[in-house]
Amino acid sequence: MKKILLTVAVAVVTVFGAGAQLLQVRSMEKVRLPMGVRADQAMLSPDGGTIVLSDMDGTLKVVDRSSDRVRTVSRTGSMMDIAFTSDGSGIVFREASTDASHRRHVAVKNYNLATGATTTIAAPSRTLEAVELRGNVATTIDAGRASDHVLGREAAAAVSRPVPSIERGLLYLTVDGTRRLASPLGTRGMSYLWPSVSPDGTRLLFFAAGYGTYTCRIDGTDMHRLGYLYAPVWYDNETVVGMQTHDDGVVTYEGRIIAAAADGTEFQTLTEPSLIAVLPAAAPGRISFTTTDGEMYILNVPK
Repeated sequence: MKKILLTVAVAVVTVFGAGAQLLQVRSMEKVRLPMGVRADQAMLSPDGGTIVLSDMDGTLKVVDRSSDRVRTVSRTGSMMDIAFTSDGSGIVFREASTDASHRRHVAVKNYNLATGATTTIAAPSRTLEAVELRGNVATTIDAGRASDHVLGREAAAAVSRPVPSIERGLLYLTVDGTRRLASPLGTRGMSYLWPSVSPDGTRLLFFAAGYGTYTCRIDGTDMHRLGYLYAPVWYDNETVVGMQTHDDGVVTYEGRIIAAAADGTEFQTLTEPSLIAVLPAAAPGRISFTTTDGEMYILNVPK
């Protein structure tokens, strides 16, 4: 499994299907993937009809759920910062390449689901820090500079929400083209991961190596610790979803998907103990995740 193996030392007291619940899980369904397809990490389109996934070999693919058609998007594409356009017509993703000097570069591309055509949004770079898609505008942060890239023929909407980015382990926020250092826990010896901004743009979510997962206001105040919740994402403005795992240094033998109140006051285990559940993706009404066996599941949550 091509994942960072992390050991969790924090216990969760709320078990699957019992006690107070942050989210009411209506059902859990196993996704029928086409024969031979195993998902390392996966995400559903806004309408739930398309899956984009990285398979166990690291190849980025899309699956049409109605026809079981599988198409390869990129053999060096990444699930990091990947996003469907708001109308579900395309996928914005990172793609790695190596130059003649064996130096790694990363480009930003858009894959058209109707035609299968791929266009380059941002040229290969060694200093790409972040990609964020809002509506029909993809914002890239490269060497500290923000650029907006309009997808399609529609006029670009104003982009004012903060865009988080990581440079040399430190966390930055860019608003209206201006970047500032955030790093709410400080800078000395820090390594920040998985930053994101709440849907309403008011709060920041991040993981700090050795410290755990936190939420705070955009200005760094009102900070709350959520424990060791890995690969965290916002479900809504009040709820965060992430994973907790145990491993022996090589193999992950336990994994569960956890919902946490953004203020750290409540936790809920969403998955059954029989599954080694990892790497959630969240959208209103749905939380998807994969297992270490390459399976994909969807938790249906009433809006």
